[in-house]
Amino acid sequence: AFKEITKKEMPLIYREPAGSWSYRSLKIVQDMGYRTYFWSAAYMDFGENVSKAEALRQMMSMHHNGVIYLLHPKNKGNYLALSDFIDEMRKLGYTFATVDEIG
Repeated sequence: AFKEITKKEMPLIYREPAGSWSYRSLKIVQDMGYRTYFWSAAYMDFGENVSKAEALRQMMSMHHNGVIYLLHPKNKGNYLALSDFIDEMRKLGYTFATVDEIG
């Protein structure tokens, strides 16, 4: 589906489920040609009841150069806050890119 929509090959990017990893699993995915990335900012957003204001507060409190956020899609507050978060970060001079773009 990715290739059909984008007309590009999907980048070989891997994230360990739940951040649970081993040297063996990292080696296996590396041997398969994947690059592994981990998040550097996360908060307890597993449920559906985090508000937009709380999600924005949490995201703003954790920013740093090169940050990779772990945001769960089940949490409505995350996606409601995302546009405001992006606007605020751009005002602070940050830019956004996908992990395959930043290497």
